[in-house]
Amino acid sequence: MADRQDEDFDTLMRGSGVKRLSPEGSASPVESKPPPKTVRRKAGEARALRPESAPAAPAVPDRSAEIAALEAKVKELEEALNTEKEGRAEDAAAAKRQADRMEGKFAAYASISQQIVPTCMNCPSAPGFPSVRVEPDDCEVCGGEDLRTSVRKFLDACLVNGRLKVCFVGHTAKAHALLRSAVQDRRVTLVQSAIGAEKTAEQARGDVKHADAVVLWMAEGLPDEIMSIYRTATRLEEISTGTVPAALQAATSLVTAD
Repeated sequence: MADRQDEDFDTLMRGSGVKRLSPEGSASPVESKPPPKTVRRKAGEARALRPESAPAAPAVPDRSAEIAALEAKVKELEEALNTEKEGRAEDAAAAKRQADRMEGKFAAYASISQQIVPTCMNCPSAPGFPSVRVEPDDCEVCGGEDLRTSVRKFLDACLVNGRLKVCFVGHTAKAHALLRSAVQDRRVTLVQSAIGAEKTAEQARGDVKHADAVVLWMAEGLPDEIMSIYRTATRLEEISTGTVPAALQAATSLVTAD
């Protein structure tokens, strides 16, 4: 009976992991269950989820052919645009060359017109300037007025009043040549200076000092310094009509004035 109790006690102790000492004082081996493993996780580490099966992605259609076609169309349009730009640049260059040729022709015509005198049958031309016969109203010399009468009145006024030196400043060299050709009297001196002539300030002051009258004849192109000197003349008239009779009529009024 005692043996039965001891056996039951030993069984209970082994179940609790307690070893019985052998009579020699050593512990008899008693089988024990290993302690359960403890898994430690770091702070913030989430527990791994069991992977779940993801739904299958839809198939992507192949658009490579469409993209290639669009790229080819873009390239074609760019080439057409470049061709159009080159064509327009060439057209612009051609137009510029044509304009330059026309400008050269107009410049040549303007130069020729400065040398030719459209004159009527009643007016003289000037040496070195060929004339083209036109109607009196289109005449560059008289403009339809009576040139001979204007010349006679001017000379008479100069001789009667003893003012025999008249200065004409401005206009073109051709206009001054026509004036000299119309007024031919050694008793009256014409001091003439066309626009573009190299007239110094000292010469201009000399003209004003010695001339009995000064006519600024279409003289807008004169340098300001020279213009201001001539405007100091005691007897001064400024006219903007280019015909010879107009210049002579202005001079006649000056030489007859007190």
